[in-house]
Amino acid sequence: MMVQDPVRVLIVETLSMAGYELIEAANPAEVLANPPSQRIDLVLTDVVMPKMSGPEFANDRQRTCDG
Repeated sequence: MMVQDPVRVLIVETLSMAGYELIEAANPAEVLANPPSQRIDLVLTDVVMPKMSGPEFANDRQRTCDG
């Protein structure tokens, strides 16, 4: 799952070419409002983002997945 922007294109292209399936989001709120149904193995995010930090997002996402 990718949450970030300028660097996102490069990372998405690189990981896609390596065969990884990716879910992109422009910001944490987008993901939390429409959580993916499949299992997420890795979350790449910026540490400092508007309204929610990367660690806060990861914790919220984990709570959502855990039930």
